[in-house]
Amino acid sequence: MLIYLRNAALAAACCAGVSVAQQAAAPAGEPLPVETPDGWRAGRWLPMAVLWSSADAAADVVRRRALAASGVGCLLLEGRPDAAALGATLARLRQRYRIDQGALHAVIGDRPAAALASLLEQRHEFQTVTVFGAAAEADLAAARRLRARRVTALPGADAFRLARHVRRLHAARALRGAAAEVARALDSFHDAAAVGDEERYFGIFPDDAVFLGTDASERWTGAEFRAFALPYFERDSAWTYVPFERHVTVAVGGQLAWFDEALDNAGYGECRGSGVLIKRDGAWVLQQYNLTVPVPNDLMKGVAQQIRAHLDGR
Repeated sequence: MLIYLRNAALAAACCAGVSVAQQAAAPAGEPLPVETPDGWRAGRWLPMAVLWSSADAAADVVRRRALAASGVGCLLLEGRPDAAALGATLARLRQRYRIDQGALHAVIGDRPAAALASLLEQRHEFQTVTVFGAAAEADLAAARRLRARRVTALPGADAFRLARHVRRLHAARALRGAAAEVARALDSFHDAAAVGDEERYFGIFPDDAVFLGTDASERWTGAEFRAFALPYFERDSAWTYVPFERHVTVAVGGQLAWFDEALDNAGYGECRGSGVLIKRDGAWVLQQYNLTVPVPNDLMKGVAQQIRAHLDGR
């Protein structure tokens, strides 16, 4: 069952009016250089871009402020962090900020080779990749192979155009109406696991819910899963699965919804979650979550043979 928890881990204005926000509950360490929109407050959901620093520090300041003025928080990555350093920084970012839609926007302006290499190692964190200016000629073939990620090259380096572009990318994935309320509940569900918030997680996944894990034997009630998962929620992060694609349908009457979503994880790659939510006391809560690992058709026969051999051997 420990393998299950690791694998199934759900069970998944430019020059004025902008402030740099720090949350008191942040983990120990140096403050993160995050620019946030004017009026943003800790605990609110925030679209978030990650900007790799360029050789022009003054231009980076303008870009950060332009992104924040457009409503997008911006983390500036100093230097060229390797994959491990980037992963640690993004884990700290999740502890401090509730990231709207769950996944980040990568923004790279020059010296793209190192930036793209570390990004690809942390691909589960990102929903879009934008290279601009000098980086627009970079080889993006590997990034474009990431399923359902939006990868863009902008030939110019105008900060305001870049900010509008990132904002449009974020808005394109947003759901509307009741579906947006369902999406917010699912984002909060995943975020709560990423930051080890047991009460919020199991407020969305109550005792009478059912979790179907990746192993055929795994059918957990919410109460069973909570008892088993408690040690994981005593850590800074129970597990981190990041959604990057989602479809939601709300039934007539607005009290029942079902969904499917694609998730990414550092260790186990792309997974698929699907399930049902109901509206209870004015809030959306899960009644079923089903986690699977999609297998490419070309690999399916071999995987099926391995599973059969494993079960026969056991």
